[in-house]
Amino acid sequence: MAPMAGNDRAALVRKKLERANEHLASLTAEVKAFLDSGPYVVNSRSGPLPGPPGIGAKSCCKICTIGKACGDTCISRQYTCHVGPGCACDASP
Repeated sequence: MAPMAGNDRAALVRKKLERANEHLASLTAEVKAFLDSGPYVVNSRSGPLPGPPGIGAKSCCKICTIGKACGDTCISRQYTCHVGPGCACDASP
């Protein structure tokens, strides 16, 4: 296969970039249409958001007896949780 001339290579790259931009625009339009379509459930398993400490009872979606709570699930006590508060609760403090 013969090497491409500089102008041919640039034209090919421009064409690929144009197709990628068209695909990105199509995906963006799909996501926008989905978000504009009204109420939708992001995660049907998630419980209510926890309130400030000491105000009201927290509803737990999981009780972590072996590991520790991390967001809406349990992880090993050796791991560091990188998720914000969720509906999972520790069985004992």
